[in-house]
Amino acid sequence: MIGPGRIPRCDPLSRFRLKQCGPDVKVTPGLGSGEVPTEYWGSCMVLSQLVSDPIKKDSLAALEGERAQHMANFLSQALGDGPGRATDSSRRGVLRVLSRLTKSIETLPTRLQLADNLQCSLSDPDRLDPSGFCRVYEGGLGGAQPGKVRVKVAAISLANTQEWNSNLLRKLIKHVIFSAHVSHPNILPIYGFFHHPSYKICVVSPWMDHNLKEHLLNQSYHTKVSPEDRLLFMLDIISGLEYLHNSQIVHRDIRAENIFVSREGRALLTNFGASRIQDFNNLRRSTGSAFWMAPELYNGEKPSAQSDIWAFACTCYKVRRTFVILENLDTCIKQALKIVVRSPPFRLDYKTLFQMESFFLEGGKVIPPKPGVIIDTWSKGQQKVWDQVLMAKCWQRHPNKRPETRAVRRSFQKLNIPDKRRGPSKFLKPPRIDSQIDYELVHQTLLEVMFLS
Repeated sequence: MIGPGRIPRCDPLSRFRLKQCGPDVKVTPGLGSGEVPTEYWGSCMVLSQLVSDPIKKDSLAALEGERAQHMANFLSQALGDGPGRATDSSRRGVLRVLSRLTKSIETLPTRLQLADNLQCSLSDPDRLDPSGFCRVYEGGLGGAQPGKVRVKVAAISLANTQEWNSNLLRKLIKHVIFSAHVSHPNILPIYGFFHHPSYKICVVSPWMDHNLKEHLLNQSYHTKVSPEDRLLFMLDIISGLEYLHNSQIVHRDIRAENIFVSREGRALLTNFGASRIQDFNNLRRSTGSAFWMAPELYNGEKPSAQSDIWAFACTCYKVRRTFVILENLDTCIKQALKIVVRSPPFRLDYKTLFQMESFFLEGGKVIPPKPGVIIDTWSKGQQKVWDQVLMAKCWQRHPNKRPETRAVRRSFQKLNIPDKRRGPSKFLKPPRIDSQIDYELVHQTLLEVMFLS
């Protein structure tokens, strides 16, 4: 942790000390409210060098108290669209530091706080978010841009331990930091957050009527979902995933429940960066993602871009089918037993579905069978992508043999799928509060980290 001491008068600092162009202002509103403070430019220059040093990034992420809050606001500002924004080369490092810092102090940058009033009763019936660490409510925004919104809070409970509740809150904070600082047509944005006395943070995002799973089920009962529509969903998903991977963000939980469909008919990724909190002693709770998990994850390896590719192919499997597969626990166990029985030697000492599935992945056939219930007929070109890209490459047992998102996206784009949808998804732009940042303190702290850590 950086102490409150004064900056030593040493020559290395001189190139970072910029002459004042006007009167000294201790606390300055966020950029865009007036002239950019001189210390801001100096801070941007120091920050671009700090994020390439792992030790200095650790020191920056360990800040506490007032320094931490002002630094979080500054880092969030540097990731925005204003002057002095972080370059592509340093942006990833800044985002990682901001995520670690905000999780450590368990709060978000105040510049992400919404200015409009939130109309939402947290006593109303809720539902558990597919991520497993949030509860979801329906709410509304007042002010200049009223609209229906989705409100998420950490699923904390008095029945949980303090450590468990704190972990849930940190998961939500990580999700918000990543979501608030990425922008892509196939990623669901967040509007901001509000403070709440019980839950600390209420995260507000656009309201979506259906996730991809619900959309396909509803459409199946009313209208036929064409092969082109399904392929466009797959293209949307891989495009959003490519953007995340280019930002060095691993989704960790790609599946139809974590993908929304906008009114314009476009697939939007959500719940990325913070994987589902699974209780491995509770089989019923943890089967949600079990059949979309890559083989290496059963052996304890960390989620990666390669495991995202496996899960993407599994999601395409579900998108191509009309009906949902492996929906309940009984069906899951029956399917797993069928697989295991066919893969000798069969053992009877499995206590969980995960152990059975792990055995299957160690010795059995990895690639799932062709979907059995398909009402659409694909062209030869479309079937070629399915057979040669999804089946043959994305479901490779070894992670390093799976293709990158860019190659998969290009395979879909070569099909020249006709897109008759109504333009990009449209969202509100509710105002946020004008955060106060002590740029002098931020600049001083960055210099201390640069030369004293």
